[in-house]
Amino acid sequence: MTEERSKTELKIQVTSVQNLVSTREEVSWFRIEVEFMGKTLTSEKIDLPKKGLKKSLNFSGAFDFATETVENIEAVVNHSILFKLIEVTREKKKKNDTLILQGIISIDPLLLLNGSPTIEDTLEVDPQEALLEFQKKRKEETTEGTSSRKDSLEPIATPSITFSVSTQDNLLPSTWNILTCDLKGIVRVPDSIQPSPFNFELGDESIPLHIAYTDGTFLQTDTPYSFEVDHGDTSRVLNGSSPCVMFKDFRKRLCLSETRQADLVGTISRLRTTRVLLSKAQVTGGKTPKRIDGENQTEAKIKLTPLLYPGNTHMSCAGLLKAVEEEKEEGSSPAPPIEEKEKKNAKGKKGGAMVPAPVESSSIEGQVFEDAGTAYVLNINVLHPLVLKRTHEEVVARVTELIPPRRVQPASILAAKKAVDNFRDTITGIASDLIHEYRQTQAKEHSESVDDTKDMVIQNLGSNGRYEAFKEKIKASVILLVREKFTDVNRFTDTQSRHEFVSKLYVYLTQQMHEMLNKQFSFSQSPEYEEVSISLNLLMDFALENEGLLHFDRAADMWSECVIRFAEDVDAWYGYACFSSRMGDFSKCEECLHRAIQLNREHTPSLALLGTVLVLQGSSMEGLDLLEAATSYEKESEILWLHRMFLLKYVDPNDSVVEMCNLHAEKQRQCRDSVYDTSCLFIADHFLNLGLTALAQSAVATEILEHGTSIGVNVILARIAASEADNMMSSSQNGQNDISDEELTTRHSDLHEKDDKIMEEEEEEEDEEEGEEEGKEGAIETKMQRDVNQEDDPDATSDSQAEEASGLERALEDAVKRIDESLSVQYSEPELWVQLGNIMYENGHYDRAREAFEHAIDLPTIKNEHIVALRLGDIYVMEEEFELAKTLFLRRCTSTTTSRGWFGLGVACYRLGELGESEEAFAEANMYDSKNPQIWGYLCLICLRSGRGVEAEQCFKFAAKLNLQDDELLNEIRLEMAEAGVQSSILS
Repeated sequence: MTEERSKTELKIQVTSVQNLVSTREEVSWFRIEVEFMGKTLTSEKIDLPKKGLKKSLNFSGAFDFATETVENIEAVVNHSILFKLIEVTREKKKKNDTLILQGIISIDPLLLLNGSPTIEDTLEVDPQEALLEFQKKRKEETTEGTSSRKDSLEPIATPSITFSVSTQDNLLPSTWNILTCDLKGIVRVPDSIQPSPFNFELGDESIPLHIAYTDGTFLQTDTPYSFEVDHGDTSRVLNGSSPCVMFKDFRKRLCLSETRQADLVGTISRLRTTRVLLSKAQVTGGKTPKRIDGENQTEAKIKLTPLLYPGNTHMSCAGLLKAVEEEKEEGSSPAPPIEEKEKKNAKGKKGGAMVPAPVESSSIEGQVFEDAGTAYVLNINVLHPLVLKRTHEEVVARVTELIPPRRVQPASILAAKKAVDNFRDTITGIASDLIHEYRQTQAKEHSESVDDTKDMVIQNLGSNGRYEAFKEKIKASVILLVREKFTDVNRFTDTQSRHEFVSKLYVYLTQQMHEMLNKQFSFSQSPEYEEVSISLNLLMDFALENEGLLHFDRAADMWSECVIRFAEDVDAWYGYACFSSRMGDFSKCEECLHRAIQLNREHTPSLALLGTVLVLQGSSMEGLDLLEAATSYEKESEILWLHRMFLLKYVDPNDSVVEMCNLHAEKQRQCRDSVYDTSCLFIADHFLNLGLTALAQSAVATEILEHGTSIGVNVILARIAASEADNMMSSSQNGQNDISDEELTTRHSDLHEKDDKIMEEEEEEEDEEEGEEEGKEGAIETKMQRDVNQEDDPDATSDSQAEEASGLERALEDAVKRIDESLSVQYSEPELWVQLGNIMYENGHYDRAREAFEHAIDLPTIKNEHIVALRLGDIYVMEEEFELAKTLFLRRCTSTTTSRGWFGLGVACYRLGELGESEEAFAEANMYDSKNPQIWGYLCLICLRSGRGVEAEQCFKFAAKLNLQDDELLNEIRLEMAEAGVQSSILS
């Protein structure tokens, strides 16, 4: 059914012309003609003004044209509005006037459809041949200083016209669209091709996109050309000066109604590509030349998916043309040889003249195009995006919907802080008054006994009423603190709840009192022993150190301390989230990322990681929305575009936005001097650093498909194999994993399937449904039976453990094999040695890890050098190479601020018997990490060996309070205490 529109009127008005000049000696006058869709409006006679100045006009008119159908609108947008400046002269002895076209102004009617119903402007005409020759001649005369004309020799300005074009009606409904196809040309055309008309065809009649070009001109000129394109199988910039084919009507437009636009979107989504066809129109010889279209064809595939990129209205592409082999019908005779054709054409011609036969067959000539690298250059634009893109406001609203703002209660927080400060100030004031009272009593009574003086002070305070005053002050401050600080406490319903709260309050008040008293009376301490201020960056570095040495519990404690001490810093929450992701704790990761985004809604790393977590947990729509927000906030980040691309591939490999993300990532690509030099390897390394093994597998699979294997591929695959081995070990120890990499890999297993295979699977899906259901039921029954058998049969359990151990060993062997293969190619690559050492260290093969780390640390510019050094020092301590450990740790401590470095140095010095140096090292480590129970344990040993039993017991109390679980260290402490005769109730 034809979609109809009303007719409309296009109004034209010309108000003035400027810089008119006559190109002839004869008397001339001018006129303006306006042409549109085969109709012409002509102005009245325009006399030449004096000195070629401005000439006012009152020329107006209108064009009526139909807009009843989509085809009518299509006809409108495929015509230009032409303003022609014509010079009219009457030469002597001639009856008719001579018309000279001086210049043309071309107005694209699409401008009227793009939101502006009126175009008002003053434009210079495009000079035509007569005006160009006159300007050239005048310039030469000006240079020489001679002229046969009576006027001055001033340079000629180009004439201009002031006009307006308007329409009262909207030519295009809001749901309709205009597609413009600009064929820039066919480049790198071989010189051997006969110059004859060319035809070009985009698409075919079976799809909503079909555009045909005819009468392309073969230009054998050396005029250079340069085209920049975004898509295609050629280079992004095409430069050259070889012969090319150009089309006069290079611009074609299609009007897309709402239904036609929907059909086009569906067709592109389904087919993704269409064909472009270049053919040469053969012209036979003789008195009546005959033109045959469609011969000598060459074709290419053009990818149309960029038109489906959200918000995209433009695509520029170029493609290499390939030969097309003609399909022969059954029973047809083979084509006669070229010699026979030539003889047949020569037969019967006068004088024996031979008419040149058509050149090579279509397949041969098509091969000539292919060998020459002939390429088409094409631009496609749409007036409105085929797929709308969310605005910035919509993105912000979506992020707010997914992550509601944090409830901020500044009044209560400030009130609670004031109440705590008031209690601390009260304690400080009372303590100062008590000290003053004590000193006065001591001076007045001249008492030498501390106890006597204390008794006198208490007696004086009770007799003069100051004790009650002090008590009332503390009582008032405590009531205020409870009311403001513990706002969640309701009226107690039972005695036990009240006792629990009182106990909790007592601990809190005692802690606050101790902090204030220690701060108030620390005047006797030397300034060099003041409290060390640890920044967030240092604290995060210490957490990474503990993680690098596989002390995951301590690392988790330090990350928790980060978010407590720096609760308003988004980096603290994001760092904790990354750690949780590496540990497989997606629940904690999601919690931290929510808090980070609440602090900063444009923190793109948090948005990207939270989107990834949601996608992996099955909330694909919400996750992809957050990734879209990340790339919207930071459009120039390569890693964000790659991150979004592989998550989209994980959800739907055929999504056209995947290609858009890849294109943006390529535009932002940075030069990288490492084994991860390609984009896929770069993002695979990033995924592995976040513990996202399944996505890393997808990235390395894409890398292998595009570029084959390399050293970087081997390193990534080795790290993935080692990660799988670590998962096997964790599974055997914990019974289950938080997230199963095998499950993620299964979901991603068909990522790189071909489209035809996917179609075949869809056709067979119905037939396989029943079999799949039966298979699932059988798998469940088999698993249940295996579990029952394992409970009844211990041998089955041991066989399962042996199988897991065998799988672990195979995974490690595969990882080491890949690294060794790469080392045989590039022995001095630091990343290879580092990753080999990491794999061996994390799986308990310390001899091989030591060898790899020692080799890596001698190479320049290694990645994560600090962690490598700490791991190597840890191996030295385990192997009792204490001198080597001391030297290595001392080097790290002098070059960077490190908690584990000082700890390692303290252990090495202690084992060497250097107790003084060891105590100093542990003291430094304790300043940075006072909650490490191992530090307190070693300080206890040092005090025991130094004969300081009381200090040793205090250190051991701290170690026990911090839950020291190092059995070897505990046994050593027990032995030293027994030997030193120190009795501690904690040991029992």
